[in-house]
Amino acid sequence: MGLVVLGGVGSVICFAMNQLLLSIGILGALVLIDLPIYLLTPQCIVCYRCRSEFKDTPIGPAVGEWDLAIGEKYRIID
Repeated sequence: MGLVVLGGVGSVICFAMNQLLLSIGILGALVLIDLPIYLLTPQCIVCYRCRSEFKDTPIGPAVGEWDLAIGEKYRIID
């Protein structure tokens, strides 16, 4: 998360200083760093109520994408 924030701030600063190519280059570098992490991270099932993660469970067709509205509905506030 820190790398994304740092890259975003650096890109905005470069854009404000009219360094458009450098700004786009920073964002492109962040994509190249983030892409392998995204591709190598396995999918998991997350419980809406307790937010438990089930990583080695086969994901069937009945399991849909994470729905933020449902997640907020069942979220337990500490």
